[in-house]
Amino acid sequence: MAWKLVNNVSLPGSVQDWVADTGSLTQRCINAFGKNYHLKLLSEEWGYPNLLEQDLLELSPKDTVKIREIFLCNGNTPVVFGHSIFPESILKNDELNLNTLGTQSLGRQLFSHPNCHRSDIFVAQITRETELFQAATKNNAVDLKKLWARYSVFSINHSKLMVYEVFFLEPV
Repeated sequence: MAWKLVNNVSLPGSVQDWVADTGSLTQRCINAFGKNYHLKLLSEEWGYPNLLEQDLLELSPKDTVKIREIFLCNGNTPVVFGHSIFPESILKNDELNLNTLGTQSLGRQLFSHPNCHRSDIFVAQITRETELFQAATKNNAVDLKKLWARYSVFSINHSKLMVYEVFFLEPV
């Protein structure tokens, strides 16, 4: 899987509209789905960062991270799979309350924080062989052989976290 800067990738129309959006994806879903929008928490558990996460979050292979997985849904239909990586350093930031998000939106916390900065967005088309595709689809059977995904790193007061988002969109 080759991650590329979103501006360097030719994306299909409907995919481009969602994947290249730099605003809050939660707010985008609320605007698009209204009362049908909801966030479904799939899991929160401790694990270890992969090589990309180690590099971007400046972690060692032995550092533990909190891994949170969610669906952003339109009614009962998942539209986006979110996979967030929280190093211990950012969880110690009491003003963010990231330890107790539950079914609350991470995006609301990040985009409302005055010191939050987002990195460039990187995108890739992922296939069934990738761990991210498997994680995204283990609770959602999809017929698609490829899915568009993106990641970015958010920095708040010298602490970082990483968010992957997988879109269950058919190219138009």
